[in-house]
Amino acid sequence: MKRGIFVFSCPSKARRGISLLESKSLPNGVEWSRKEMGHRDKVCIETVMRFKGLEATYIYIWGADEFDLDNDVELLYVILSRAKSRLCLVGDEQRCKALVGKS
Repeated sequence: MKRGIFVFSCPSKARRGISLLESKSLPNGVEWSRKEMGHRDKVCIETVMRFKGLEATYIYIWGADEFDLDNDVELLYVILSRAKSRLCLVGDEQRCKALVGKS
């Protein structure tokens, strides 16, 4: 199991979402990372396909409301089933509730 915090973005909007995240600073010297996994001082931004089959302590789905509930069901299942301790959805509340209900 990979330790640490992982953030996933909707694949169709990943480039925009990742750029937005990386433009934000993190507290206490923590940095964004796209390559290094499992470090205490890094928050990893990852793609679903690269993370398939792995697990993590904390997973955030950034822009969860941008997933297509009909076409992204398999990707959503992969993401939703990877969190071992905490899963957080970031997006419109109603769409996030629908997303969890659909998956």
